[in-house]
Amino acid sequence: NARPETTTEDMELVDILEASGGVAKISSVGRVARQARKAAREGWVIRPLPRIVMTTDAVRRPDAWMRAVMLWRPNAIFTGRAALYLAGMRDVDVTEIDVIIPHAMPRLPRRSWLRFHRAGRESIIDDRNGFRTTHAYTCFWLALRGDWEAATASLRAGWVSPEELRDARRRLARKVSPGTTKEVLRQLLDRPWSVAERELHALLHEYRVNGWRANERLWINGRVLFPDLWFKHEKVIVEVDGYTFHGKPRDYEMTARRHALLAGAGWRVIRVTPMMIREAPELVLDTIRSALWRRHQGVLVPV
Repeated sequence: NARPETTTEDMELVDILEASGGVAKISSVGRVARQARKAAREGWVIRPLPRIVMTTDAVRRPDAWMRAVMLWRPNAIFTGRAALYLAGMRDVDVTEIDVIIPHAMPRLPRRSWLRFHRAGRESIIDDRNGFRTTHAYTCFWLALRGDWEAATASLRAGWVSPEELRDARRRLARKVSPGTTKEVLRQLLDRPWSVAERELHALLHEYRVNGWRANERLWINGRVLFPDLWFKHEKVIVEVDGYTFHGKPRDYEMTARRHALLAGAGWRVIRVTPMMIREAPELVLDTIRSALWRRHQGVLVPV
């Protein structure tokens, strides 16, 4: 709904909202509170949380909902994609805002963008980054819930270390079964930087193809590269070429130059696509096996 003409009576609330990006915390009594109730009846503000007022323009912005939570509960703990966004990953697609609240608080229903999760005292709070959770905890939390697109984005950004992931697993172990956290940790420690790379890792594990590393530093003629997956002894590299990172003309050119550099240094480069991994896994396996020594080729049937 369009905001009505500003009157002298409305001026104070309007000024507060315009100065605060469309989201503000107000008193529960007094003149501004009365203005907020009137504005809500007229349909140009909503009351998403106790004592929080938000304009209908701000409702469509995830950052406005995050600010609403921070104003409502300054000690709120964000996790999931919202935590990545607050940490600076602005290109992440935030469709839900996950907030951890203490068990002692009343159970809250889901509100538009907000999804609440109850937990005890969280020892993972880290105020230095302004989003009150660690990168590793967020990454592990996303992976546990099957959001591997966001979890691998966190790995690709280089925000977490193996030691931090192991620590996050210990913190989450009391909430999730040990078997589940152990398997998720193994997949995270494989360092997939995309969903397709994770699927390739799973395929190689299933058929016991070993001896590989993923997204680790490799020096080639004085340059540092991070191949998607590589076998050191055989000097074989497997690159997963998806449209997300290789679809633009400049990206395609850089990929071609990268492969030329590797080939010139004696490395064999095998290129596969996400669709090949999903629809023709046998072709991917056969192509990789053909370049490997027998001890790394794995079994012929899954175990």
